[in-house]
This record gives sequence, structure tokens and C-alpha cells, in this order.
Amino acid sequence: MQEYSEFSDNAELTRPTRGWFPPARYTNSMFTKEIKALETLRPLQGEVLPTLNGRYHLEMPEREWPKDKVVYVSLLEVVEGVELSASIISQLTDGEAQSLWDSVEKSIKLIHETGVTRRNRLLRKVSWNTETGRITFTDFSHGGIIASMSDEQVIAGESSDIGYLFDRFEEAMNE
Repeated sequence: MQEYSEFSDNAELTRPTRGWFPPARYTNSMFTKEIKALETLRPLQGEVLPTLNGRYHLEMPEREWPKDKVVYVSLLEVVEGVELSASIISQLTDGEAQSLWDSVEKSIKLIHETGVTRRNRLLRKVSWNTETGRITFTDFSHGGIIASMSDEQVIAGESSDIGYLFDRFEEAMNE
């Protein structure tokens, strides 16, 4: 296993018309985005995202496809808690759901203030420790560094982060 160093595979991360990413084609760019986001967010590691303890790549020469020969590994802190889901949120009282939402919104705003948009719309990529109340965001592979984005991209990324999560909360509370 070698410590990760950025490869020259700079494939643009654009969603294909079929709605899914061919994993081997985008693995390097997604991993690179995640590592850049986590490094930018170092001040928040251990607070609203897991601590990044290492990044590595393994070369697997026996693999069939050329771009599938490298496996990327992020060594992250183990985070105690449950993945957010509609079923968890729907079991909360209105007050509990509002408190949870306030924590999620505060956390995502801290991420944005540090210079990153997450652009991951899945509730399950947010962990909630019910004992401590800690909210932890994972998966920044679709994220962006605000300094390298246009104002329109930043606004779209931030509104997507907050807006979509809020919509999911609303749907869950109405189940």
C-alpha cells in the first residue's frame, strides 16, 4: 500500500445520461475531490466530519480494466451513530426533529464557511450520534472547493446541500 499521490487521470466528473457513474472511470477524480475537501476542512475534522488519518492507493495489476487497477483508500475515524434516514426522522417528535435539523443546518454552514460545498444529497451520508447529538457528514466525493468555483456554482452547491436535506426532513416528518 502506498500513500496516495494524485494521478494524472483528470476525467471530468459529469453525470452520464444513464444516471450513474462508471466507477473505474471516475474513481481518481472522486477520490481527489474528497481528499481536497477533507484537507480543506481539517479544522472541522473530529467535529462535523471524521478525522482523516491517511490516504492510500493500492495497485492491482491483475485487474481487467486499466483504470480499475488502482484502489483508493481513505483511512477515516470511526464515527459512532446512526445514518440519518426517513424512518429515523419520522419517529421523532416535532421538537426533536427541529433540534436535529438545527444541528444539521449549523454543521453544513460550518462546512460552507470553511470553503467547501458537499453536493451529496443522501441522508445516509449524515451520521447522528443520538447520545451526544454529534452530526457527522461523510462523502465529499462530489464536493467542490468554493475558491475554485463561480458564484453561481457556490450558490447552487450550498442551496443543494441545505435545500435537499431540508426537503428530506420535511418528507420524513410527514410519513
